[in-house]
Amino acid sequence: MTHDRLIHPSRRSLLAWSGAGALTVAGVSAGTGTASAATHPTPGSALLVPSPRLDLNSASDNWIRQKPLRDTTILQSFGYDNANGHIYLAQVTQGGLKLAGESAAVSSVDRNRRGDLTITKWDMSGNTLGYMYLRGFGHGMSIGVEPAGSKAYLWTEADGQEVPDPVHPDDPTKTTSRGRRLARFPFVSGQVLDSGSAGLTMYAPVAGATTYTASVDPVYGRLAIRFRDTDGVMVFQVHDLDLARLGIWSRPLASVREPSLPAVP
Repeated sequence: MTHDRLIHPSRRSLLAWSGAGALTVAGVSAGTGTASAATHPTPGSALLVPSPRLDLNSASDNWIRQKPLRDTTILQSFGYDNANGHIYLAQVTQGGLKLAGESAAVSSVDRNRRGDLTITKWDMSGNTLGYMYLRGFGHGMSIGVEPAGSKAYLWTEADGQEVPDPVHPDDPTKTTSRGRRLARFPFVSGQVLDSGSAGLTMYAPVAGATTYTASVDPVYGRLAIRFRDTDGVMVFQVHDLDLARLGIWSRPLASVREPSLPAVP
């Protein structure tokens, strides 16, 4: 679902979304990626150790307000580069744009259906430092940011597949996109990147799984992922980031099936 409006997050909502984003992540098993471990200087531990929790009921104040993203569509997710002091934000690409390699402007319906995303790079005050476009990736439900020196690698869903819009499941004319694989790639401002492009490392962690999303914990060296397994159940897993980068998905540090929640009357 895409809305042509801006959103203005408060500090509390950013923290809440960040916590939720760490859980809104994607899949696991035998990967196809071949990225080098040398791009991550601090290997993660083989143990999943406890980490502090945020108290979202504590006093807070507004942090970033009235700061525009690259496009006019709603924010889907974001991730922090804690080493360099940057924020990366994902949204479905707005309609009416003509990107490199396109013969004409593409509508918002087609951008959403195809899984085209826009990534905006902010400093910690919400000032735009750059942007890039991802074509055919998915819906941007979560984004992982892996600092690497002065740069950052992004982890997102990729290989977008057209699926019914969960907001309108009974309307066949309403569709969106969800990624069938994971991707890792460097952020390059101004680049238009297609799913499957050279320089894009792709992973298929679990055979037959879909709806992948990912989030990075750069402090503890973790990659949290979420995916829909072959039974149709959503699964959360936590992996050592170094092993995930090498495409080793057989050693999850944690694996939890998402429980079914009763409908609220």
